[in-house]
Amino acid sequence: MRVPFDDQVKHMRNVAHQARLEALAKHTPEERRERYRELDLRVVAHSKEEIEVSGLFDPERIYISAPSSTSPP
Repeated sequence: MRVPFDDQVKHMRNVAHQARLEALAKHTPEERRERYRELDLRVVAHSKEEIEVSGLFDPERIYISAPSSTSPP
């Protein structure tokens, strides 16, 4: 069975996203805050739909995703 390339890419992004979430969960809140400080990470929520993210990272490697279609509980 052949899987379309776009579906393979989407699956790999989901796997990578899940791995990052699991990696973060292994650290204490203090350890996560320290990593965010090292990256000079700043997130400002202007509204539910608009956030501003800045820090020490390569702007050419930033991925923008659409808001989730599910509402938080």
